[in-house]
Amino acid sequence: VDGGIVEVSSDSSVSFTHDLILQQVYEGMSPEERAGMHLEIGTHLGSVLRLDDREGAALEGIMADLDIESDLLSDLTGQDGGGDRPAEGRWPGSAVLVAVDQVNLAGPEFAIARDPSDPSRFARWNMIAADETTRQSSFQMSANLCKRGIDFLSLGGDPWKDATDEQRRLSRRLHEGAAGSLFALGQLDRSV
Repeated sequence: VDGGIVEVSSDSSVSFTHDLILQQVYEGMSPEERAGMHLEIGTHLGSVLRLDDREGAALEGIMADLDIESDLLSDLTGQDGGGDRPAEGRWPGSAVLVAVDQVNLAGPEFAIARDPSDPSRFARWNMIAADETTRQSSFQMSANLCKRGIDFLSLGGDPWKDATDEQRRLSRRLHEGAAGSLFALGQLDRSV
C-alpha cells in the first residue's frame, strides 16, 4: 500500500493500482500456480453460490434462494452490461459465469487431478452456465461451455460407456446443448 502497488478500498477489498502490475504478477506465476489460483477462486465462488446443489436450477432461482440482487452480483464481479449481454443493464448470471470461467481456466486435467472424487462436478457447473447463456441468447458462449463440460466428462473415461446413468444423462444434455447452440449460430456442421 505504501509503495503504491496495491490500494485498499472503503469496503476493505484490495486491488492493484494498475492493470500492468496485475499482468506482471500474473505472468510471474508458474502455470501450475495460475491454475491453482483459478481453481481456488472458482470453487470458492461456486460453493458460495451452491452450484453443487443446483443442477438445472435457473440462475434467477439461485439468486432468489440466496437473496442476491443482480446489481450486487454485477458489482462483486466487476461485470456490467455490454458485449453480448442484454442491453437493459447488468446481467444476473455474471457471478456463476465467473465461477465456471475460473474453473475452466484451471483446465479439466488440473481440476480433476486436484479433486478426482467427482469428475462430473465441473461438467454440471458448465451445464448450469450453458443453460443460462442459452436463455440470454449467447449461443457461442453456450456452445463453448457445453464443449468444456464434455471435456471434463471425457477425462473420467468414455462418457457413454464407462459412466454412471447420471453421467450419461449429463453427457447427453451437454451434447444436445452444444448442438442446439451451434444450430442457432448456423454452425451445426461444427464438431463438438
